[in-house]
Amino acid sequence: MSDIAMDPGIFIRSMATRGAMGGLSRGCLDAVDILDSAGFDIIIIETVGVGQDEVEIVQAAHTVVVASAPGLGDDIQAIKAGVLEIADIHIVTKCDRSDANDTIRSLKGMLKLGDLTKVASGWEPQVVGTSALKEQGIADLANAIDGHRKYLLSSGEIKTRNRKIAETRMLRIAEAIIRGRFYEERQGAVSNLCDQMVNKKLDPHSAARWLLTNLNGEKKDVFV
Repeated sequence: MSDIAMDPGIFIRSMATRGAMGGLSRGCLDAVDILDSAGFDIIIIETVGVGQDEVEIVQAAHTVVVASAPGLGDDIQAIKAGVLEIADIHIVTKCDRSDANDTIRSLKGMLKLGDLTKVASGWEPQVVGTSALKEQGIADLANAIDGHRKYLLSSGEIKTRNRKIAETRMLRIAEAIIRGRFYEERQGAVSNLCDQMVNKKLDPHSAARWLLTNLNGEKKDVFV
């Protein structure tokens, strides 16, 4: 990235997650909207690293690319984290290493095994080997991404993905609003409810329902 950061047609911004789960910062998709409005035709989102709960990118991007490095046990990690299901394209980095082909074969084998247990879709996930050191596989990766874009447009799947992205945006913003209201009430209603629970006068489910009811503007004095 340091080689292209000064290009006037490229903008790079690092964003901390600030405690957000899912692999994306809370302001990430807002930044994507701004870049889209500014006329950037290609926007790349790099997650903090995919773990078992960090797969929110699948509901935020049109094409999901998962990178695996050879020799790190990523075949097992891929199964555990569920990245086989979320990836449209798999890339194996550092393919100048001697053990890279083993990782490529392992990924392809697991993808074939997965095809036996799921309904076939119009797009078959691809596995591409790349090496930044030797500048190999970059064109193949670009062609794979372009190919997936063409599939989305020709199949109409792009509309489904756009709807998922819109739903994700709405729910994330709604959750942020609710979290903000909870924080505002930490010294008020939330504190009082915690006192009730600590004193065994109220259970957590009833307290949560009461709090949500009050956030919706339906003031009630009785806990239900």
